[in-house]
Amino acid sequence: MRLESGTTVYIGFPQVRPADWLQFSPGTITIYMTADQYDDVYHVLQTEDPVFCTALDLFGLQVGAVHTELDLSIGEPTGEGYQDQSLEALIVRARREQAEAMPA
Repeated sequence: MRLESGTTVYIGFPQVRPADWLQFSPGTITIYMTADQYDDVYHVLQTEDPVFCTALDLFGLQVGAVHTELDLSIGEPTGEGYQDQSLEALIVRARREQAEAMPA
């Protein structure tokens, strides 16, 4: 997939996701998802909606996702819920942790 920025995103689907599943190189992002995620990603890429790729490595917390929108108003993210490694799940967890840290 080529992003508007010119960056190329390679998405691989091995049976077992490798430890280095998110890689950044000049002009290229490599994301390895598991083979069982292929159908979901394929359907996202086939929609008429714009498709976004989010790839982050924030002090070891890694997020790699392909999605059509970022809408936190719809509730729990898809996949494995809030323990998922999607961007939506990361934001929901951060908001929850911030709220819990605030004095009542």
